[in-house]
Amino acid sequence: MGALPTNTLLGKLEILEIYEYFDEPLLFVCQNASAQLYLAVLEDEDDDSKTWLYAGLSPTRLQQVRSGGVDLYNAFRHAEDGFVFVVKIYDDDHKLPELSLLSTEDLRDDQLPELSEALSLQTATLERKDISVERRAEQLYREYIELALNFPEQNRTEAPILVLSDIMRYLQDTLISIGHTIGDLYRETKNPSKDLISRMELSLLDVSAGSFKLEMASSQRADMFGDSLLGDALEGLRQLIAIGGDEQGLEAVFSNYKPSVPNDYLKLLRAIKNSRINNAQLKWASANGQKVGEAEFLLPMVISTIDVIEQMVITETTFIEVIGRLTGAFTDREFEIATREEVYSGRLDMEALSIEASEVINNATLGNRYRVQLRVQVTRRIATNETTTKYFLVDVESTDF
Repeated sequence: MGALPTNTLLGKLEILEIYEYFDEPLLFVCQNASAQLYLAVLEDEDDDSKTWLYAGLSPTRLQQVRSGGVDLYNAFRHAEDGFVFVVKIYDDDHKLPELSLLSTEDLRDDQLPELSEALSLQTATLERKDISVERRAEQLYREYIELALNFPEQNRTEAPILVLSDIMRYLQDTLISIGHTIGDLYRETKNPSKDLISRMELSLLDVSAGSFKLEMASSQRADMFGDSLLGDALEGLRQLIAIGGDEQGLEAVFSNYKPSVPNDYLKLLRAIKNSRINNAQLKWASANGQKVGEAEFLLPMVISTIDVIEQMVITETTFIEVIGRLTGAFTDREFEIATREEVYSGRLDMEALSIEASEVINNATLGNRYRVQLRVQVTRRIATNETTTKYFLVDVESTDF
């Protein structure tokens, strides 16, 4: 009895590579006469037979499995055809092998290799065929992104290194910033962690002709459901591009993001503007092929959006209570109150002050302690993330504490 069935729909099989062996091949790749590839693993055995799982795979998926880009568990759990062959081979050579189809959704975990068990073999890059982003993402089982740059009057598939480095850098930075905001595990941190950066990292896979097309994928595999934080960040970027130069729309979105998002997005737009391209198309698909996005950077849109963001400011208002000593008299509608930690100075809000507060101000004495309520107005310029803070005194009373 061998590991290869004969006289079945799988065709005439020949083993190409063996990855695990104990008295016989236990995990291997084989190919039939029509060049269809199969990844096979021993699933079960009893006294008179052995049962194998055969998963059809494309050359690109084989590349990912060999190199460890797709682990062995997901190679079967997310087989590209959505099913695997269950092959039962008897010890008795007079008995024909039994062949049946099993949906990947019906596979049990105990039938599969351990989760995260993976090969790690040096693998030559296979020639990429012209296929959809969804299909490419499924093959890689990673988020897949295509960014096509259209250079005017360019007859060769060439692009300046500085142009590419700026666009790729700020695309990556923008996605990290968005992920920093929307990721449940990261939004409370001040700066992106190494773990977040690793999860959001893109790898350059290839460059294609026609438009100068950059083919990228997430450096990490997706989870068992085919989802990833990077995919959510890509959808956030698509929404930003769709808004274009609509000031109200941008303000609404930016108000929900950390300050780094508009800053990095502006750098990305400037890099595209300075690249001398006419436009750029962004396409992406999730690892399971179910989430797909597409957006286009048109040069007029890029320029107008830059102009809008460069002029945008966001003002936030809060109220605080401070107890401190009067170190600057209430003159010319100004004040200065010092605590042990900080000195607060600003203007009196004459419209907000009550009659009682005005009397306290008129009779105030330098060095005495007062309890004051301040309106804090923080203005942030989106383009530079520079902030200006102003204090307005809206209430005051004497205190002995």
